[in-house]
Amino acid sequence: MSWMIAPLAVAVISIGAMVLAGRSMARQIAAQATTEESRMLVSTTTMIKRLEGLLGTGDLSEWEKSFVRSLVDVQKAGKVTQLTGAQVEKLDELYGRHFA
Repeated sequence: MSWMIAPLAVAVISIGAMVLAGRSMARQIAAQATTEESRMLVSTTTMIKRLEGLLGTGDLSEWEKSFVRSLVDVQKAGKVTQLTGAQVEKLDELYGRHFA
């Protein structure tokens, strides 16, 4: 009978460790999803408008100011949907750096 206790104890400990690891992973995934969702809920137009507000500050480099101005022009022309993948990635990066 005592020979069954050791494997049973190992099984219980293993299951407990898996449960704790699973809970930790679930928390990490939930936190990441919340962050990504909150960023995804902000429209491209809103991101551009908020970044436009930084143009009068020293928070953006000259290149970034030029980039944001070009995005503002695109937005005013109603062509936000025509941004390239690289432009959207840079927009997302800038927005995340300043407003996330």
